[in-house]
Amino acid sequence: GMAEEQDACSVAQQVKQNTDQELGSTPTTTEERDSENKKSSDDSKEEDVDSQAGGDGEEVLSPQNKEKEKQLKRREFIIKELRDTELNYRASLEAALTVFQREIRAKKILHEQQIGIVFNNMHDIERLSFKFWKKLVERKRESKV
Repeated sequence: GMAEEQDACSVAQQVKQNTDQELGSTPTTTEERDSENKKSSDDSKEEDVDSQAGGDGEEVLSPQNKEKEKQLKRREFIIKELRDTELNYRASLEAALTVFQREIRAKKILHEQQIGIVFNNMHDIERLSFKFWKKLVERKRESKV
C-alpha cells in the first residue's frame, strides 16, 4: 500500500545519497545539476577549443571547432544521462529488494521458492548496474584531468 510505496521511495533516495557520498559525484537537485552542466560546459570550452581572438575581445570559433564543441557537449550530455539513469535504476532495484521482498516475505504472500523466482538475479543486476555507473563516473573524472 501507501506505506510500502513511501518506504520504497525513502530507500531509493537513501541509496542515491549513499552512492553519491561513496563516490562524491552526481548532484541530486536540479540546481546542482544545472550548476554542474554550466561548469562542465565552461570547462570544455576552455580545454577543447582552439580559438582566435576577435575584434571585440570575444573568442571566434572555427567551423571545425564549433562542430567539435557541439559533439563534446552531446557526448557529455549522453554520459550524464546514462549516469543519472543508472543511479535511479540502482535505487529502484535496491528498493525492490529491501522493501518489497521484505514485505512479501513478512506477510507470507509468496513461498520462499516463489520469492527466489521473482527476485532471481536482482542482486547481481544491482551490482552490475552499480559497477557500470561507477565506471561512468570514473570516466568523467578522467576526462576532466
